[in-house]
Formats: sequence, structure tokens, C-alpha cells
Amino acid sequence: MTNQTERWWDLLSVSLFLAALITVTYRLADTRWTDNLEIVIGLAFIGGVLGLALGYSRFSSQTVGFFGLIFTLFFVTWQLGELTPSNYIWLERLWLLGDRMWQNLVLFLRNQPLNDSILFLTNMALLFWLVGISTGYQLTRYGKPWQGLIVLGIALVVIDLYHPPLAQSGVATALFAVLALLLFSRMNYLKHAR
Repeated sequence: MTNQTERWWDLLSVSLFLAALITVTYRLADTRWTDNLEIVIGLAFIGGVLGLALGYSRFSSQTVGFFGLIFTLFFVTWQLGELTPSNYIWLERLWLLGDRMWQNLVLFLRNQPLNDSILFLTNMALLFWLVGISTGYQLTRYGKPWQGLIVLGIALVVIDLYHPPLAQSGVATALFAVLALLLFSRMNYLKHAR
């Protein structure tokens, strides 16, 4: 097992990372490309916090990967299942969700128009969940959150390119850039202080 003192826990770095993650997911939800995009915000935040906790833990990389898989299956399915009618029991909700996804996947593969946005919503939920959990893990375990920040930056650029201009669209990009630069500076300072 690895010694606990080798972890990169720093409250300011954690706060900057979570703020950058939430900034991008809020910008995505602000587009209103589909209903219920706000679930991505919650999933990204929960994923980021769990990633930070897993990175700080003494678990081996294999054990962390197993827990990450279990958390992913639980939280993403739970949030997507909440979008089904609440008068069904959870087993029926999961069945309805799976059926919706299967029908839309078949239509997508046949190159036919989709009337349901469940595939897009699932992809966005998985993308930002995985970025949150993996970047949180990389930040506290190795002090290297750069891959996740690059993915978040690319996602923000794509969102800005494909969303009609808003008065505040540049605010999210500027805020993300400042947060990423502050995180880079803080991590650089911490590496030199060690």
C-alpha cells in the first residue's frame, strides 16, 4: 500500500478543479439542447468528489477501478432512471430506460431521425461523469489533472461553437480559463514546495 503522505490533497486545488468542472457543465446545461441536461451538473460534481476521495484513499489502482465502475453503473443509471415516470418501481424504470435506449440506438444505426434525446443525454452524462471521477482521482493521487482539464476545455469550445451566441457565453470560457490557470499555478507551486 502507498503511504498516505504521498497524496496531493490541497483544498484550494480541489476547489479550483470542482469550480472548473461545474463551470463547463453549467455552460452545457445553459444551452438547453435537450430537456434534463441539468442532471449532468450533479453527476459531474458527484463524480469529481468521488474521484477525489478515491485518489486520496489507500486502495490500489485495480480496486479504485472496480469501485469507479460500480459507482459509474449506480450513479449514471440512477440519474437516468429518475427521468422515467415515478409511478413505476425501479425495475420497471430500468426496463423502460433500456428499451428507450435500445429503440433509439436501432434508429440511429439505421440513420433514421430520433425523436428522443436519451442517447445524447446518456453520452453527456457519461462523458462528464468520467471526466469528473478520473480527473479528481488524478489530481489527488498523482497531482496531474491536465488530461481532464484539456477534455473540459475542448468540450467548452465545442459548446461555444455549436450554441447560438449568448451575452454570457464568453463569461464561462473566461472563468474556465482563469480557473485552469490558477489550478496550473497552484499545482506548480505545490510541486516546487515539495
